Amino acid sequence: MDNKLQNWPHFVLSGDFDPDAITARLGIEPTRSLKAGVMDPETGRSRNTSYWVLGCGDQDAGCDMQDQVIYMLSQLDSCKAEVAALCDEYRGEFNLFACLDGNIPGFWLDAYTLRKLAQLNVDMDCRYIRSSEIDGKDGN
Repeated sequence: MDNKLQNWPHFVLSGDFDPDAITARLGIEPTRSLKAGVMDPETGRSRNTSYWVLGCGDQDAGCDMQDQVIYMLSQLDSCKAEVAALCDEYRGEFNLFACLDGNIPGFWLDAYTLRKLAQLNVDMDCRYIRSSEIDGKDGN
């Protein structure tokens, strides 16, 4: 990994559902999805629950977490009522994962962005991951 901040905000639904049905309801293609009982190619194991993920990479909105979250919200804006309903039916999370190189003090979200997130009826998970932790996982 290079020594700059890498963020990966993403929206994820998990539960007992067919990911294709979620795609049809939202009208958005996921970044990644997997149906329960199917082998996950990343782990080599099958999962007990299905998941549907809409992610945002650095290339989509720059490296600033606030900008990436705004980008993600713009993708979900046309179906925010449906997202909120799905979060009532299944587990919905907006994950804000930031990879730190030790020199970045953190990230912030303004009040407007927080209100937009609240409209989605999602739980939020905010985590910092040190670049050395990621480097150690893949042997680099």
